[in-house]
Amino acid sequence: MKGQKLAMGLGWFSLGLGLYEVVAPRHLGRILGMEDRAGLLRLYGLREIGTGIGLLSQRGPGKPAPWVWGRVAGDGLDLATLSTGLVRDNPQRENVVAALAAVAGITLVDILCAQVLSEQQRERQEAAGVSTDPGTVERSLTIGKSADELYQVWRDPQTLPRLMADYADVTILDDARVHWRVPAPLGRSLEWDAHMVEDQPGKLVRWQSVNGIASEGSVRFHPAPGDRGTEVTLLLRLDPPGGTLGDGIAKIFDSFPKVAAAKALRRFKSLAETGEIPTTRPQPAARDDKD
Repeated sequence: MKGQKLAMGLGWFSLGLGLYEVVAPRHLGRILGMEDRAGLLRLYGLREIGTGIGLLSQRGPGKPAPWVWGRVAGDGLDLATLSTGLVRDNPQRENVVAALAAVAGITLVDILCAQVLSEQQRERQEAAGVSTDPGTVERSLTIGKSADELYQVWRDPQTLPRLMADYADVTILDDARVHWRVPAPLGRSLEWDAHMVEDQPGKLVRWQSVNGIASEGSVRFHPAPGDRGTEVTLLLRLDPPGGTLGDGIAKIFDSFPKVAAAKALRRFKSLAETGEIPTTRPQPAARDDKD
């Protein structure tokens, strides 16, 4: 992807610039006639290094978008700081003008890259058939197995109930229908049936609720860069019904997708790679040897 490659290039650029600003802020200050800003330039260097690491660590279509938008914000700070060096008594004023032009050019590149990555991210979500509203939660994790192997593990009827244990009671009704029950305060529960609406072996599984609570989600399998396995992306959405809800019920709609998506993915990784899901619960067969 062009956006991804450009983001990686910007990541290396941030690291290089950041190291220079951290190691030689006084030298840069002399070039710009801003020797008194050496401390500020060093801080800007640390920001660049952090941004560079963030960009280089994010893989997958659209994923570095927040970091590139962070670069755009940093560009604004750089432009504002450089503009203070345009005073007439600055002997390095011409260097400041050149630096401003360079940063302005980089800012345009950053904005274009951020827009491309944001569009890629939006397209990924729409391709999964899930809305991009704030109630949608998406989590990704790289697992050291092929997409086909992971798809087979996910489609095992025992997998989803095990992944969602502690957060929801999941009952497999048949090959395409699942009943969900999420415990709520005061002995209440939120329940709905979900129907599989798309099944692409080795690529995508998507489902939607057909009654009860409005809910939808998907799991996608995408080859990870560098033959490191497969990037698995789980996306969940839980919409509250109309009307006023009690605080306890409202919190469930806010927290359940976030908690379930993150922990279910970690459990899925363990299950796929080791065949087991770690648990701190006492095993039924365990007994006290002292008896």
